[in-house]
Amino acid sequence: MSTVGGRYRLMTEVGTGGMASVWRAVDARLDRTVAVKLLRPDLAESPRARERAEIEARAAARLVHPNIAVIHDAGHIRRGLRGRVPYLVMEFVDGETLCQRLSAQGSMPWQRAARITVQIADALAAAHLHRVVHRDIKPGNIILTPSRVKVVDFGLAAFVGVLPAGPAGVLLGTPEYMAPEQIRGEPVTAAADVYALGLVLLQMLTGSLPWTAADRHGLLQQRRRFPHVRMPPVAGVPAAIVALCEQCLSEDPQWRPSSRHIARVVRETLAEHDPDPETVDVSVPMTVHRAARSVATAPASWALPTRQRLRRPSRRTVATAIAILAAIVGWIHPVGSPLTASASDPPTGSGVCAIRYTSHRSSATFTADLAIRGRTQKPWRLQFTAPAGQHVTAVTAVAWSQTGAQVALTGTEPLASGQLVAVTLTGELQQIDAPPPGDFAVNGVICERSVAVFAVAQPDTA
Repeated sequence: MSTVGGRYRLMTEVGTGGMASVWRAVDARLDRTVAVKLLRPDLAESPRARERAEIEARAAARLVHPNIAVIHDAGHIRRGLRGRVPYLVMEFVDGETLCQRLSAQGSMPWQRAARITVQIADALAAAHLHRVVHRDIKPGNIILTPSRVKVVDFGLAAFVGVLPAGPAGVLLGTPEYMAPEQIRGEPVTAAADVYALGLVLLQMLTGSLPWTAADRHGLLQQRRRFPHVRMPPVAGVPAAIVALCEQCLSEDPQWRPSSRHIARVVRETLAEHDPDPETVDVSVPMTVHRAARSVATAPASWALPTRQRLRRPSRRTVATAIAILAAIVGWIHPVGSPLTASASDPPTGSGVCAIRYTSHRSSATFTADLAIRGRTQKPWRLQFTAPAGQHVTAVTAVAWSQTGAQVALTGTEPLASGQLVAVTLTGELQQIDAPPPGDFAVNGVICERSVAVFAVAQPDTA
C-alpha cells in the first residue's frame, strides 16, 4: 500500500482522467479519510502539466466555502533522481454526483432543482469573488451529499486576468456545457460558469440537454448553427426561474446575470412559493426551505430554435464581463468518449481547396476528422505539419505517410469542383495540449482551413 507525503495512505482508486487519478486515502496523522489527486507519472516531465497542478492547488486553496471541496495539502512525490510528481490532498466528498441522480431519475421537481442551483451559485460566487473561474461546471462535478451540494474538480480553473493564454485552437472542457464564446475559442470569463449553470438548471428541469447530435463533432456543429437556447415549457415552474435560466443562457456574456444575482433570485422565488422552513429530506441538498413537493412535468420538446434577436434584460440582471481569462490551465477531468468518426462540409472559398480538421484528443491518443474540398487537374496530395510528438498510425480510405512532423495524404484521382473527400486519422500523441496542426496545402497550394482541437479524457463513470 503506497503512502504519499509520508502520511496519506492510498486505499482505492476512485477516478481517473487524461492527466490525473484520484484516490481514496487515509490521513494517518489526523486519522481521517481524504482524496488524493496524483498527476500521471508519465506526465511528470511536462512543464505544462506540472504548472496546471500548481494552478489547481493555488486556485482551489484560496476558496473556503461550505459548497466547495476543501483543499488540505499539496506536494510532490520524488520519482528517480530528478523526477517529481505533484499531488493534491482534498476533502473526500461522500455522495452521488448530480449526473448519477439525473441518469437514475431524469428531471426533478423545480423546488429541488432550485435548491441545488442556489448552492452551486453560492460556490461560484465565492470563486468569482476570488477571481477564480471553474470552467467545467457540469453534473459530473456536482456532488450531492446528505447535507449540502459540493462543487468539485477545479482542474480547469483559472485566475482571471493573471495567466497567459495557452496554445491557440486547443479547447479543454466539456463541449456539452461550454459557453458559446468557449466553442468559438475566445477567452472566457466568469460568465462562462454562469452559462454552464444555466444548462445544468435546464437539464434538471427537463431531464435532458437540447443537443440532439449523436457524436461530438455533430454536437459542435449543431451548437455553432443554433447558439441561442430557450427552455421548453415545463409545467409548474415559476416564470422567475424560467426567465433566470434563459438569462444565464444568453449568447452575450455581458447579458448574463452574476452568480450572486442567481442565488438571490432563486432564494426569493423559493421563499415566495415555499415560505415555511422545515428540515429537508437527507437525499435533498440542505436549504432553509421546505422539502420539494411532487410536481407533474410535461415532456420536453427539443425543437432546435431559430436564431432570434436577444431581448435586453433589466438593468439589475446585466453582468459586467470580467477581464480576459487565460485558457488551458487545469488538469484534465474525464469529459467523454472519443469522437465517432464523421465529417461535414468544410467552408468553401475562392481558393483551390478548403480544409476542415476537427480532432479529439484522449490521453495519449487522438482521432481527427478531415474533410477536403477543392478543384485540381491531377491527383491530389494534401500535406500538413503535425505538432511535435503527434504520430499518425492509421488513415481511412487514402494512402498516407509521415516523415518527422510532415504528414501527407494522397488521392488517386483529381478533385472535382465541389467534391468532398472525408477521411479519419488516428494516432498517438505525447502532449494532450500540444498546438493544432497547420500549413495545410493541396498540391503545394495553401488551403482555406477551419481547425479545432478538443482535449477529451476518459468517459464519466457517473
